[in-house]
Amino acid sequence: MKDTDNGLRIKNWRGSSPSTAVDITYEDIMLTNVKNPIIIDQSYGSRGGDSKVAISNVLFKNVRGTTITKDEIQFMCSKSVPCKGVSVVDVELNFVGDKGGHPSSSGGLVGALCTNANDSKVAISNVLFKNVRGTTITKDEIQFMCSKSVPCKGVSVVDVELNFVGDKGGHPSSSGGLVGALCTNANVIFV
Repeated sequence: MKDTDNGLRIKNWRGSSPSTAVDITYEDIMLTNVKNPIIIDQSYGSRGGDSKVAISNVLFKNVRGTTITKDEIQFMCSKSVPCKGVSVVDVELNFVGDKGGHPSSSGGLVGALCTNANDSKVAISNVLFKNVRGTTITKDEIQFMCSKSVPCKGVSVVDVELNFVGDKGGHPSSSGGLVGALCTNANVIFV
């Protein structure tokens, strides 16, 4: 996939009728300059209410390439039926700039944005964040808030240079004011 708005995507409307989306695999995929490389969006569109589509057993494996969006992985799951059994394995996406990409939803941080996914058995392993440059208004430059039941494993942060430029409306650091990383239930390697 090259220069696309969305890469590996699962979406459904808000207020959708009860149904299921199960056993979905994205494997051995190369992405080039993709805005939203890996995304599950259960709040698509303007219809009211939570999605009633139960998404489970989804695998994103061996995904390589470049992204122009700082939120490389976005899981916006339904409050009514949270995502279950979602795995991200062996992902290496390099951030190459914001050439028309959307700003990070996590306050300028590069990484993953997960809503209603933390306690729903989402497994994240062997993910590499590499060659990331830029500025941040949040003192926690990198945040991994992983599930207690299925902690993140093998997440690597390599060659990352984010400069803190002030709190211009950003969130205060969760690490007590120190600039750095906030990791919950995560096995993260910083290189």
